[in-house]
Amino acid sequence: MRPARRGPNVWIFRELAHRMGFTDACFDETEDDMIRGLLASGHPFLEGITFERLEREHSVRLNISREGEAFLPFAEGGFGTASGKCELGAEKLGLYPARGIALRR
Repeated sequence: MRPARRGPNVWIFRELAHRMGFTDACFDETEDDMIRGLLASGHPFLEGITFERLEREHSVRLNISREGEAFLPFAEGGFGTASGKCELGAEKLGLYPARGIALRR
């Protein structure tokens, strides 16, 4: 058996996309172009983060909460479900267990 080819995640997904026939321009973008596109998205978590800052600091905290404050978006529920709670039931996803396997409730 021949060893599998290895490469960075971006390369692997790019190769998969091309072999599956996807021709979207995003699959030909460089890693730098992908990062710049994300940073230009206008998302509030990325406000004030630039490509140059990432190059300089290597790691930049997202704007998800104030400095020193925990990010707990679902601490009070608010999951967008009828119950307001996180629902992981297989039937909610349209999945059903194999015969003889009981779902716990």
